[in-house]
Amino acid sequence: MFSGGQESSSPVSFFSARAYYRQTRKGNVKIDRDTVEQFRAGDDEAFSRIFRSCAPALFGTAVQILRDRGLSEDVVQEAFVRFYRMRRQLDPDKCVGALLVRVTANLAIDALRKRKRENWESLEPDPAESIVSEAPPIDARIGTVDAINRAAAALPAIYRTVLALRYGQEMSYEEIADVLKISVPAVALRLKRAKDQLRLALVRTKVRGSDELPRS
Repeated sequence: MFSGGQESSSPVSFFSARAYYRQTRKGNVKIDRDTVEQFRAGDDEAFSRIFRSCAPALFGTAVQILRDRGLSEDVVQEAFVRFYRMRRQLDPDKCVGALLVRVTANLAIDALRKRKRENWESLEPDPAESIVSEAPPIDARIGTVDAINRAAAALPAIYRTVLALRYGQEMSYEEIADVLKISVPAVALRLKRAKDQLRLALVRTKVRGSDELPRS
């Protein structure tokens, strides 16, 4: 149903967390005031426009958290179901797109926790922690893509999540704190540790540009 990403139109000289976590995103999740008002009034066409414009980006965020495209589709569909049900409570003067991102991220995190419990009970390995990424490569023309994908996919879920929200959806520290139910300093610390782990993994595989990870 959703497209997970597309090849870059220009060569990439180095890799970074920012580049990796934008690979499945197709634009920011932004919804204009008029569309929100039409949606609140029950305009199904307005809802369809919101779905078409936001679903790919939300799917990208879910994939980055879950590493499972099928489960990510389910998460995005459920997010839109909940979004539709809360339409009359939406405030056109607030960032409705950010609300939709929060709903999707929380559902993805819940799905990840549920899957981990099920895997623990069955003593099966957790696909979310697999070293093989199901996400599309950043740029298929660059030989080190597989190493980048493996390094990012191998990060613990808490780090994949904070990187996806920060660099995939460009959320502020405050917004991430709201989604994850942690403090802003905790977000900063988690983000630093995530980038440190990714940088270390890239250095170990001698991936060019590992020293150019974003600082914020």
